[in-house]
Amino acid sequence: MKVHIEKHLNNLSRWLTWSSILCLIAIVFVVSLQILARYVLPKAPIWTEELTRYLFIYMIVFASSQVMVERRHIRIDFIQEKFNLTQQKVLNQLIYFSIFIFSCLLLKHAYIYSALGEYQTSPTLGLKMSLIFSSTILFFSISSLTSLGMLLVETFTQPTTEKV
Repeated sequence: MKVHIEKHLNNLSRWLTWSSILCLIAIVFVVSLQILARYVLPKAPIWTEELTRYLFIYMIVFASSQVMVERRHIRIDFIQEKFNLTQQKVLNQLIYFSIFIFSCLLLKHAYIYSALGEYQTSPTLGLKMSLIFSSTILFFSISSLTSLGMLLVETFTQPTTEKV
């Protein structure tokens, strides 16, 4: 079961990594276009700053959950190292469970927030703001799935040796 969950988490991590990379490439392209247009065209396009902002938001959404899968999130290790391996495992389970509950609770509010943008459009691109606001739904959905997966992996992992 643990191997099966880890396989799905690795696939999710790969998808999140590539999504983040594509957003970053798009940001570089749009910013380069803005810079080039300032020197070549009589008037630079005004939509580039807005598009860059939205791409940055989605890049953060993808990268933040990917960081959790790879266990590269900010942690206070010196406190956790004071516990034995069984206590560390319980602490990790508690952390992932808390993130899961928090993400699930905020999903409803993210949906309400996203619905606010249904009748609004972005100033220069003319996109429905619900598309931009739905980044919160995506973030909390991915965070809940990721934290649940990490909780299950942590649950099915047995501590090998006790810390003395």
